[in-house]
Amino acid sequence: EFYKDAARFPNVSVHAGGILDVHHAITKRTMQPGTLALRDYFPIWKAEGMGADPGRPNYGKLMTIDTDNDAHSIFFDDNISYTNARIVDVRDIRFPQQVLGIFWLLECHLVPAEAFAAVTEKMYFFDHVKRLSAAYDRRHRVLAHFRASVMNVMQRLESNKDISRNWPVLVHPASINEEEDDHDPWLNIRAIASCHSSALPFEESSQVSSHLSLE
Repeated sequence: EFYKDAARFPNVSVHAGGILDVHHAITKRTMQPGTLALRDYFPIWKAEGMGADPGRPNYGKLMTIDTDNDAHSIFFDDNISYTNARIVDVRDIRFPQQVLGIFWLLECHLVPAEAFAAVTEKMYFFDHVKRLSAAYDRRHRVLAHFRASVMNVMQRLESNKDISRNWPVLVHPASINEEEDDHDPWLNIRAIASCHSSALPFEESSQVSSHLSLE
């Protein structure tokens, strides 16, 4: 209602609706060169726990992604951790109510920004964008291959062939050795997470300040 006052805000348009409506309104502006300033709504983020629970939406700074689109969304924020998006509320427009896994997001979309490195390293942003872009391209290739494989299976099913006789058995369940099955799809992300800054947010550092002393 505040921004609907045309006398005070003659050039402001209000976009109301769900995640998909907001996504279209934002991408309409971001799919061309330019600068866009967005203001998050702090009261709702605070009321919802300030991102303390990574298993539920944090209602912080909204970023929408469309994995079927070639556009690549990247968010740098110093309040992102390697275990929790905290202040960035990432929504996939296909599943807008689903909370996305932090490792899945860190691989292609989120960067826990380090202020000192961002200031002192000239290639800081470039290197991160390059790294995330390569991972995003790889994810798209894998997804395309997976979809092609599924379509191949569906076509063979629809052709009324004897799948049990003609379809090759790739891996028999009994042949899997659980002790040797130690593949970690997030190994690279875990390696990055293990060397991140240990600096604490102000509210956390104040809780442990009583345990610190100057020599």
